Amino acid sequence: MLVVVGGCTLSATTFGGRAAKPGAPATSSTSSTSSTSSTSSDPSSSSDAPDAEELPPPRADRPPLPPQPTITPKTSGGTKFEVVATRIPDPREAIVNDQPRWRFGKAAGRWAVSSEDHACTAVIDHCFPTDTWLVETDKEKQTRTAFAAGIGLETGLGSTPNFLVSPRGVQNKGYGSVDPDAYTAYRTVPATKRNLVPGALVFALWEPTRHPGSPASVFELMWVVGTFDRVDLDWGYVYLTGRTNPVHLSSARVGVFSWRPGGKVRSLVTDPRQLEVSPRDVFLP
Repeated sequence: MLVVVGGCTLSATTFGGRAAKPGAPATSSTSSTSSTSSTSSDPSSSSDAPDAEELPPPRADRPPLPPQPTITPKTSGGTKFEVVATRIPDPREAIVNDQPRWRFGKAAGRWAVSSEDHACTAVIDHCFPTDTWLVETDKEKQTRTAFAAGIGLETGLGSTPNFLVSPRGVQNKGYGSVDPDAYTAYRTVPATKRNLVPGALVFALWEPTRHPGSPASVFELMWVVGTFDRVDLDWGYVYLTGRTNPVHLSSARVGVFSWRPGGKVRSLVTDPRQLEVSPRDVFLP
């Protein structure tokens, strides 16, 4: 099967280590390549050809994607919605003076995003609003799951210095009674070959979800967290250390900055180029 990366088609390959289809023994990309060349050079020979059940499902079996959004209505029923992203922003835009760019007081309470169906693929940053972070609470360190939220700031007397913000009307599964001092927020970007490096912290959606289905679902879905192990471009999966089941590469994001309440934003990358994500570099379903 071929995998589309930002409009370009890649042949079946792997990187980051050995990879195989879910549930199958791992095979090296070298042996796969040699069997392919052997088959093509001698069409009458089938000894090296893969079994029929090992072939990936045809793309035609996948449901079609909704059209990519161009602009979201700014108001609906008196509610002002944040416009859907049409680009992948620089993750540093969400950081000011070594702190998250806050959503202040009453303005945070008026924050709203659309629940209209969209193909929120990596080309448009999975429909993440610019100030959105993926939050992993200290309690969830065992299960390694995270949820999307904004970081709010209330400066009034006796108020909480920072708090997590969820858009109005969104049923955020992770939001609720979170200890205001016991979580880590991560600024993320869509996964690319450049930022999927050993030790990278990956966030992705549970199988079979390939991308958020609307701006609101960014906050309604739980995100799997794990350290990057390897990628199988043939099947479009990314494997995380310690997890048996892979997740879809097209939903994967990579943590590039982290922040804990009371501290400063910390970089998670060693190469500044890992912060630069072009639509041509991302992985699509």
